[in-house]
Amino acid sequence: MVRTGILPASLSFFWFIRKCPGSQQWIGGNAVFCNSNTLLRMTNSDIIDNLELTARLLELHNADPFRIKAFSGAAFSLEKITDDLTEQGVADLLKLPGIGKTVATTIREYVDTGHLAELDGLLAQTPPGVLDMFRIKGLGVKKVKTLWHELGLETLRDLRQAGETGRVAAIKGFGEKMQQNILDNLDFLESQSGKVRMDKADWRFSLAATWRNWVGWR
Repeated sequence: MVRTGILPASLSFFWFIRKCPGSQQWIGGNAVFCNSNTLLRMTNSDIIDNLELTARLLELHNADPFRIKAFSGAAFSLEKITDDLTEQGVADLLKLPGIGKTVATTIREYVDTGHLAELDGLLAQTPPGVLDMFRIKGLGVKKVKTLWHELGLETLRDLRQAGETGRVAAIKGFGEKMQQNILDNLDFLESQSGKVRMDKADWRFSLAATWRNWVGWR
């Protein structure tokens, strides 16, 4: 099985998508057959990644702290579960530690439809370039939120310009060292086969599946 994680099919929502082995075809859905007749299924990790991503975007948009905690706490608790979450109904999910009704119904929604309505809405409210900032090592939710709301930065190009003019260092909690770290990381990303577009987020990156690498939440 080849696990590629979650890729957005549009700017408004994420679909559960995998790449078929030996094929250039992208397939969406909970369980699908590729041309090679290889069955690819949604995994617990896919569910956990999307719950955590939802929690972080809720935090980015200053949502109810209790709702944020419900999603992030559930994602953490589910790391210890070995049973297949896709086979469990709401009643079964409610028996798991750290899982309330909201999260249980959210998990079933994701398993049954391949996407989350709440995550769809959060993504629709978030500039693509703001999401792309999470690819910068050392930038977590709080710092990205500050760059977005206090400096009005919405693209990586904006971020570079702010760093080169000293605006980032002037923000409380950032400083010269963090500013240089951001610029160095932007240089590194740009050097990686030229895949980083400074004026627009590159949606070919797997946001949910690589979230842990960007933010280091696990």
